[in-house]
Amino acid sequence: IKHKAIFALAPPGAELEVGFPIWLHKLAKLSVELSIPVNLHCAARTRSTIETFCVANKLDVAINFESFSNWGEVMTLLGKVSDTDLVMLVCARRGHFSYNHYMDRLPTKLEKLLPNHNRIVVYPQ
Repeated sequence: IKHKAIFALAPPGAELEVGFPIWLHKLAKLSVELSIPVNLHCAARTRSTIETFCVANKLDVAINFESFSNWGEVMTLLGKVSDTDLVMLVCARRGHFSYNHYMDRLPTKLEKLLPNHNRIVVYPQ
């Protein structure tokens, strides 16, 4: 499959996690290596932090932001994934800032909803 974009989803508060800079650097590197843009669905505060971080760390990556913060609608959002998208979900474990109970079964649901897509699920520290 020739990927044309990375469909990424980050929860509200992802910017507060210790592993935030690590997954963001890896996402940027993957985008550059594959020469494809990132379509990142996240909350406004997360977007602002990502934009600031990219400038401060000189990350030259094409990110198209889409506002998303209602994890109750995550399955509807994932229904919009294109056949040529590489899917990346940033999740969190219980007890972390960005944890939401919708994340508990999300990797399994993702596998069922998008069986023919390449998927990356990230659990930052």
